[in-house]
Amino acid sequence: MNEKHAVFIWSSYALSAVVLLWNWLVPRFKRNELRRRLSEDTAEQDQSE
Repeated sequence: MNEKHAVFIWSSYALSAVVLLWNWLVPRFKRNELRRRLSEDTAEQDQSE
């Protein structure tokens, strides 16, 4: 196997892993942020009543 070919293959695997990890983490962070904001809004409404 050509060494350049191996580097290309392994860098493709690494890039795919990074993209998959990004696509898994970002929605979780956004969902947690949304939950936090909603719970703060609910707490503020409860205090105003």
